[in-house]
Amino acid sequence: MTECCYGGVIELEANGIRLSVTGDFTYEPFNFETSAESNHDGTVSGIKKPKPYRASFSFRAPCDVDWVAALKGCRINVTATEVDVGKQHFWTNALVVGTVSVNASTGEVSGMSIETSQYRSVGL
Repeated sequence: MTECCYGGVIELEANGIRLSVTGDFTYEPFNFETSAESNHDGTVSGIKKPKPYRASFSFRAPCDVDWVAALKGCRINVTATEVDVGKQHFWTNALVVGTVSVNASTGEVSGMSIETSQYRSVGL
């Protein structure tokens, strides 16, 4: 069995702006969810439902660029690079969802996710 590597440096770029990730960076690599239901004869049926690809993260507000203008557009492109793992993720034409808030004491921006129908991942 091959050993896996997780964690390390994550570089994030959204609409051409470099963002410093704080806390966890999570993503959902499937565009469906599956639930199970019991039938009256005791068997189980799986039910798949489509959903968008999703990623959630928080970042430190950059001081030198207008990150609000860059992220509040209708659609954005996001690239995340797991430097130490050797993996890159691309979300194309993504919507910013959630309620974005900024901690004025730390500059941390949180409460947002991105969702799209276009996601791919490649090894570096």
